[in-house]
Amino acid sequence: MLGYLSAWIDAEKVGLMATYDVLVIGGGVAGLTAAMFTSRRKLSTAVVSFEYGGQTAIPAVINNYPGFESIGGGELMGRMRKQALSCGVEAIDGKVSKIEKSKGGFEATLSNGGRHFAKALILAYGKSPRMLGVQGEEKYIGKGVYPNVIHNPELYKGKTVAVIGGGNSAFGTAIECAQTGKLVYVVNRSEKFRGEETLLEKIKILPNVRLLTNKVVDDAKGDEKWLREIIIRDVASGAKETLEVDFMFENIGLEVKNDFCAHLVRLNEYKEIEVNGCCETGVPGLFAAGDATNIPFKQTVISAGEGAKAGIQAYKYVKGDKSRTSLDWTH
Repeated sequence: MLGYLSAWIDAEKVGLMATYDVLVIGGGVAGLTAAMFTSRRKLSTAVVSFEYGGQTAIPAVINNYPGFESIGGGELMGRMRKQALSCGVEAIDGKVSKIEKSKGGFEATLSNGGRHFAKALILAYGKSPRMLGVQGEEKYIGKGVYPNVIHNPELYKGKTVAVIGGGNSAFGTAIECAQTGKLVYVVNRSEKFRGEETLLEKIKILPNVRLLTNKVVDDAKGDEKWLREIIIRDVASGAKETLEVDFMFENIGLEVKNDFCAHLVRLNEYKEIEVNGCCETGVPGLFAAGDATNIPFKQTVISAGEGAKAGIQAYKYVKGDKSRTSLDWTH
């Protein structure tokens, strides 16, 4: 992704047990921010992630992040990654399969066998795209069916696209695809859309976008090579119709995948990690930040703030500072 892998360390070459003051799991906004805060205070810090950027890297345009009137999600996350590396953060390419409480800290095992120890651990792995779970979906994943838009306008030139969902991510996908696409369907399961009114108004005036409300997808069909059509059903009447499409993007929300750490933390009904106002999980030395937690608003700017808080608390924990006073972190 954007050539970032050259800056990340192959976990298989790190050694049997690399040791750090702080280990951050997740390379999104919260994780990179937390890592910057601890590394700048001279704590040895590593970030483990199989990709950087998280959900923020997906939108083509972000208009609500302070300091930027408009910026692409990939560009914003590229800047954050570069800044983290310049602060001395070590980045490890891999996926954590298990974490365990160990004497004096925590041990993380990666899916490729790499093992890493840290005095403090920050969980900032965010959420993963939720899939529809309908017939034919799995067969065409990567062959016309995707959980998020692919930022390549030439790919949709003259094509018909179905965008599933009614929130901001669905709106952003529809607007991007409509730039070069022949026709874009926005399929929403209810009458009311969840996205911002300003984006909805922009979509309504696009001549090649069709808004389909109270509709759900029942089936995805095609040939051996590619998706060709989807079957949608009216929620009220049950009537079905076929839409010929070349792509289907599913923007129906996110879910937390936390099997590797669920035994150590408290989870709420949405499987989010419960934290207090200082990003503490209740396990000494184990912190969590960002979309994987029970913070009420899932926004990039909020994840950045939560990451900063987690970084500060991790620093205080490693240094044995139990005070509740604030520190000067402005420079």
